[in-house]
Amino acid sequence: MRNIAATFFILSFNSFVLSQVTDSHGGDFVVVTGMTTYESLPFIETFSDEDGPGQEFNTWVSAQWTSATSTTDDYDCVDSPCTNNDEYESLLTPPDSFRLQDSPSVNVWEYYNSAPNWPADPVAYFAYSQIRDYSTSMYSPLINISGFPDLKITFDMHFDAWSGTTTNEYLYIEYCTGSGWENALTFLADADLGAVDIPWGNNSFFLTDQRDLDTLQIRFRTAGTYSYNINEWYIDNVKVYGAPVLNTVSISGPAENPGGAINDDVVTITMVSNTDLIAAPTVIMNGEFA
Repeated sequence: MRNIAATFFILSFNSFVLSQVTDSHGGDFVVVTGMTTYESLPFIETFSDEDGPGQEFNTWVSAQWTSATSTTDDYDCVDSPCTNNDEYESLLTPPDSFRLQDSPSVNVWEYYNSAPNWPADPVAYFAYSQIRDYSTSMYSPLINISGFPDLKITFDMHFDAWSGTTTNEYLYIEYCTGSGWENALTFLADADLGAVDIPWGNNSFFLTDQRDLDTLQIRFRTAGTYSYNINEWYIDNVKVYGAPVLNTVSISGPAENPGGAINDDVVTITMVSNTDLIAAPTVIMNGEFA
């Protein structure tokens, strides 16, 4: 038996564009005023448009590009005047960056409504373009993990590879709990072995021993030598769950002998958890499953 109180949040999202808003952050989190929110567990991002068209990503952040000479997008050239042969950095901290070479073609993280072999549009995606030496990220809201020392993070992903790739191109899944960004998973389009598609599938990782921490942020970061050597990365259904903490576990014997029991007596185990259990708990007594 268990007594559980849990609240579920399904989030909707608007746009990645920063529109020159002020970037501020505490610790090493990436927080953009007016966009980044502070969410509770379980955090579930389906990239839906349940609040209407254009409302898919209003709390996720990714710097957006317009043109080399734009004064309203989220990138500035490192050395002006800005041309199609410059290095560009975003207004984020840390900045996204890329280099152009004789081309104005730039794609960054955006939402997308026609993902191949996937019924649940829209998704987030990063597509090929003419950028070199690039590192571009999309950042989740801040997530309150207070009281949850162990976490499970899952997401669905598909990689559409370009078989003619001649460079290594990467997707990093990284997280921050306030001090620095740590790598959790890495996916690679491998030039030597031949880049191959990664079909839609669920991926996950665990974070443990976060007992004294209260905030988590996740980012998906594409990086490499030349993004023309891929087709697309697709991401959907990002979820963060706190592993249940059993606050109270009590065992009682039969009414006639509540403090003890003998063979064939019925014993009651009562558990109180701080969140819903993914599956029924397993009990082992005297080396055997009960």
